[in-house]
Amino acid sequence: MIRGCALSAPTSGTVSVYDRAGTAIVSAAVVTIVSSEARYTLLAATTASLAREVGWRIEWTLLLADGI
Repeated sequence: MIRGCALSAPTSGTVSVYDRAGTAIVSAAVVTIVSSEARYTLLAATTASLAREVGWRIEWTLLLADGI
């Protein structure tokens, strides 16, 4: 994240992925922190049987070093 023109690296976090109907496909999965970036790999097998449609949502919950 960029905060005040400086990179503020998250210390930990989770990610959730929801389909158009709001059903959790991934719920609070732990992210990895690589080079000051939060990352999560969504495997193709997780969504292979699901419809590709507008309205999916991804929510990141990240803890930053300054606690915000």
